[in-house]
Amino acid sequence: MVEIDLTKANLEGSLKIVEGFLRENPENEERKFKVKLVFEEIITNMFKHGKKQGTTFVKVDFKFEGEDAILTFIYDGEYFDPTLYRDKRVNEPFNVNKKEGGLGLFLVKQFSREFTYEREGDLNRLNVKV
Repeated sequence: MVEIDLTKANLEGSLKIVEGFLRENPENEERKFKVKLVFEEIITNMFKHGKKQGTTFVKVDFKFEGEDAILTFIYDGEYFDPTLYRDKRVNEPFNVNKKEGGLGLFLVKQFSREFTYEREGDLNRLNVKV
């Protein structure tokens, strides 16, 4: 498990964590793309939105179970269940939908076999099976 201190780390450096995991675990290119995209979308949201809700750290764990890659994110901050997030704009054409945001979680849901959230005491736990 890797811990990212959102008060000290930068986004660019944090995105490199997934590269090491994927190098150590050879797999097909499609799954590699999906794992990388899911990780990048969630970590980007932590830096962009989570910090505003009091998130100061996120612990990330990667593992493989058969054909699935399992990503676990444990973080502090306010309760926020991203699995419930719905944005009506995902059905709009790109030339109409000019507002930033919302597409990342939509993609995470599309690329995941499972996308679950739990609140454990003062911590949030997000599990993603790709």
